[in-house]
Amino acid sequence: MRTLCSFALLALLSASAHAADDVVIGDFEGADYRNWKIEGEAFGKAPAHGSLGKQKPVTGFLGKGFASSFNGGDKAQGRLVSPDFKIERHFISFLIGGGGWEGKTSVNLVVDGKVERTGTGTNVHPGGSEALAPASWDVAALAGRTAHIEIVDRATGGWGHISVDQIVLTDTKPQADLVIEEPGESDKGDGELLYNGIRLPKHWPPHIADPKNRAIRPVPYLEHPPEVIPVDVGRQLFVDDLLIEKTTLTRTMHHPERYAGNPVLKPETELEMNKGEQPVAALFNDGVWFDPKDHLFKMWYHAGWFDGTGYATSKDGLRWERAKLDVVPDTNRIMPAAGHGRRDGSAVWLDYDAKDPSQRFKMFLYERPAETFGGQVFASPDGIHWGAPTRTSNVGDNTTILYNPFRKKWIYSVRTNMDSRTRSYRECDDLFLGAVWHDKELVYWAGADELDLPDPLVGDRTQLYNLDAVAYESLMLGVFNIHRGPSNDVCYKGKFPKATDLTLAFSRDGFHWSRPEHEAFLAGTRKEGDWDRAYLHPAATICAIVGDKLYFYYSGFSGISPRRGGDMYGSGATGVAMLRRDGFASMDANDKPGELTTRAITFGGKHLFVNASAQGELRAEVQGLDGKVIAPFTMENCEPFHGDRTKQRITWKGAKSLEALAGQAVKIRFQLTSGQLYAFWVSPEESGASHGYVAAGGPEFGGPTDAQ
Repeated sequence: MRTLCSFALLALLSASAHAADDVVIGDFEGADYRNWKIEGEAFGKAPAHGSLGKQKPVTGFLGKGFASSFNGGDKAQGRLVSPDFKIERHFISFLIGGGGWEGKTSVNLVVDGKVERTGTGTNVHPGGSEALAPASWDVAALAGRTAHIEIVDRATGGWGHISVDQIVLTDTKPQADLVIEEPGESDKGDGELLYNGIRLPKHWPPHIADPKNRAIRPVPYLEHPPEVIPVDVGRQLFVDDLLIEKTTLTRTMHHPERYAGNPVLKPETELEMNKGEQPVAALFNDGVWFDPKDHLFKMWYHAGWFDGTGYATSKDGLRWERAKLDVVPDTNRIMPAAGHGRRDGSAVWLDYDAKDPSQRFKMFLYERPAETFGGQVFASPDGIHWGAPTRTSNVGDNTTILYNPFRKKWIYSVRTNMDSRTRSYRECDDLFLGAVWHDKELVYWAGADELDLPDPLVGDRTQLYNLDAVAYESLMLGVFNIHRGPSNDVCYKGKFPKATDLTLAFSRDGFHWSRPEHEAFLAGTRKEGDWDRAYLHPAATICAIVGDKLYFYYSGFSGISPRRGGDMYGSGATGVAMLRRDGFASMDANDKPGELTTRAITFGGKHLFVNASAQGELRAEVQGLDGKVIAPFTMENCEPFHGDRTKQRITWKGAKSLEALAGQAVKIRFQLTSGQLYAFWVSPEESGASHGYVAAGGPEFGGPTDAQ
């Protein structure tokens, strides 16, 4: 079954929006606000006909006028209230721009004294755009009720204003109506069959429910797993229950340890010091890769707040050197100031699949002002010298990119504001050809949910600040960067950084996310003076593999400003935290034997490997689909494993390998005493190569996969 819903922020105003049966609530074309009630000074006495005062150019409004609260600048406050009207159409559509401050710069539908629908602009950071964007509400459930519209400006800081135009009651569905896939529909469709047996729905990417709904969303492939799961790609992790038919083991989620030598990069150069005002040498997503071509770790990072992008290299991933480049002589800048705006968010990708050597590296960069620069994508042969930009469609400031090698798709992780900070999704085969899209192609992806709890010392509702992801072994590893507040204006006045914490998510289809825990994987210390007190950002590339450990690169801000004393964007630096390889989750046993039986799996490999710590012992057996043990792969014949290894081969007496079972649907039953089981895989080689993806790489790998 499929249902339709309107996707408010992506709705377009079609020509039919002016049809005879539409009811115009406010078009702001008169010499004054007519019968709208005016409160305060922000909206003046009449609609605006363009920019007011020192305001940036305003675009996107219809006709000559629109409601603007920029009279008197951002400090002014006020409210516009429409006459009462009866809700007698299916939708209310409008154009909106300005500040994205929920409850402070908003247009609200008020019914019986209660706000039933609300919308804001998209801007909360310096820079941004004054463009009005189309939006709409589905109000069918409120049919027959008496209501009014209020346009509110209660903000006084940056982007403390709102612009609204063309408020219309209409039965015309927004052009970006969405098809929602019901849970389980992916099994009924005839869409793409993935490497792991998951079949995508026919309509892809799926359009999912209201962004304002913070309920935990179902993950279709977990509710309706494949009957047989191929396990030829990568180590098979126990971060969810996809692989598990039954178990008496207990899942434990694990967190990394911060490196004692942090920060590994801090503001030191003239560019990074930012004249002592907002020193920054931090990952603002950006990227850290191990490049097998040069056998070096390479880092791209935010140098000086909104100043530029720096480049550094390392032999071990811990000790970093700033290269002196020829882009701007005697500096490590990869982009000259001339011809560029003030940089904001960024993401750098090493494209192993690039057919053109000049496009081996790809970068998304958001530069301000948005109306001049905005979102741009670049290509480079070496990560240092970048070609001309390709401008993207309109995106938010912390937009990033990622690559899904399982499907060979480039993904734009687009910063949007749907009731709060959220993420939208755009996939394409070519990053540059796909840089411009129709609004229908951009779909809501993710937001903070009801288990993302507020910081108890702040109390603000949580938001999704970033969503970055990378291919790790057999799945996509994601970081949900959860914003816990306070709001920018509070932090600006208080001269301290806002709190954003990093939480993990996992996806086996590249779109739906399983979040087995909402506790922060990495959180700011919240301690004044600490380099990572708050405002954490991950590397867009998430982690690298160094031996038996994963290196998670991240940035944090102390809020210290040598010149100002304190600043919400003061003293950003970069550190690393370390976790056991595959160590996100383990299935644990105490001193009594526990068991785990997989679902039906198939493989083309020969040798069973595990990542496990067995203070007691670990054994395994292979079963047919009828549950009967397949000799000689019995528990009794299994050579028990004792010890702690991230790559350990499991063998049986009487058999050299599992080759005889290749292509056959079987189950593996593990038996564990006093230990932790992190992953298993079946390798074609005795070396244990998993042929899964290795995130941002590492010294042991010559390419994007574990092939050695």
